[in-house]
Amino acid sequence: MTSGARPLRFPLVLVVLHWAGAMLVMAQLGLGLRIASAAETPALATLGWHAAIGQAILLTTLVRVGIRLSRPMPPQHRGWRGFYARAEYVSLYALMIATPLAGIAAWTRVTKGAPLPLFGLGEVAPPDLSRFDVHANLALALGLLVGAHIFAVLCNFLLDGPPAVRRMLPGREVNLAGD
Repeated sequence: MTSGARPLRFPLVLVVLHWAGAMLVMAQLGLGLRIASAAETPALATLGWHAAIGQAILLTTLVRVGIRLSRPMPPQHRGWRGFYARAEYVSLYALMIATPLAGIAAWTRVTKGAPLPLFGLGEVAPPDLSRFDVHANLALALGLLVGAHIFAVLCNFLLDGPPAVRRMLPGREVNLAGD
């Protein structure tokens, strides 16, 4: 690949972070639903796992954004499909940053003032935003957008075939013209 040329696939580090992030988000959505449907405040250990996974999502997302901004990415579709893809990426990244930050703020309300552990490296006392249920609403929006992303991937597969989807899988170079 010459300098300035756009690669045909995403860098391996982004592929790994994408799939790790996808697993974290799916686990987090399931755990969040469990917490939201609990009759009483869940155990601190459950909330701790939820907080740790949220922090991991925040960290992997920030790394992904940094990588995406620092190097060329594979070409996207033109027209309405390209517009949708860009809007979806921006929205997903924004929600994967905003939702954990809102969760950190919600920690005080849910735990009745307990400090938030940061991967065992220390603790912080987040602000009390108990009047706002921003975290739950952002998580709902993220869940809906994840569903829309999966639908878009299936549409790309049906319209463009396997090479379009292989760009986000580890492996050999992709021939976008077909197999």
